[in-house]
Amino acid sequence: PPLHRFLGNPVLTRILNILYGTRISDAHSGMRAFTKDAFHRMHLRTEGMEFASEMVIKAAKARLKITEIPITLWPDGRPGKPHLRSWSDGWRHLRFMLMYDPRHLFSFPGVAFQIVGLLMLIGYLFRSFPLLPGALGAILFLSGWAIQRFGFYARAHQFTDEFPGWDLALQKYFEQFSLERSLICGAVIIAVGLALFAWALLWPEVAFERLVLLGGLISVFGLLKLFDAFLARILQFVGLK
Repeated sequence: PPLHRFLGNPVLTRILNILYGTRISDAHSGMRAFTKDAFHRMHLRTEGMEFASEMVIKAAKARLKITEIPITLWPDGRPGKPHLRSWSDGWRHLRFMLMYDPRHLFSFPGVAFQIVGLLMLIGYLFRSFPLLPGALGAILFLSGWAIQRFGFYARAHQFTDEFPGWDLALQKYFEQFSLERSLICGAVIIAVGLALFAWALLWPEVAFERLVLLGGLISVFGLLKLFDAFLARILQFVGLK
């Protein structure tokens, strides 16, 4: 059907190729052949229509060789309604592709929010913006940091020994991670925020407002860092101390 030919398969295939670095012309064809060894290395789990996407994604994660062979697609001659539900099944594919790639789902939007929020906050601190944009910038910055950390938690949750070479940056982070250093860092950040609160009492009203907002932002950020450190330690790999 035109919806599948020009929108469904091409768009979903393009998204999958961008997210996972594959070069598949049709990622949702049901004609697949694979060896027994490849099947075990892919560790397939899904039971619905997203199974086609999962196979390509996990084949890429397992560094398997993928080759496409042209086939001819003929109309289904069987009577009855088609089993494919275009919109709901398309959403299932897209949802799976996004959830299996925390960087694009969480990290990149989180960084964008942080940058925009920081620019708005800097504009307020240097008196280019009034209080409302400055407060909104502080909220965007904290929200962006939290969204980015959600992506980190998702990456840590997804990590298994099934694909040990896929996320080397995450492995390196956990090898160097120290709960104690992170807690000290969070405590120092809180102390800086509280110091700004105290410093604000010595300045006139215009500077007082800005220092209070900045001190509040830094203190809350330090508090979040403390709890984030414990969660990171909980997610840390077994065997790493």
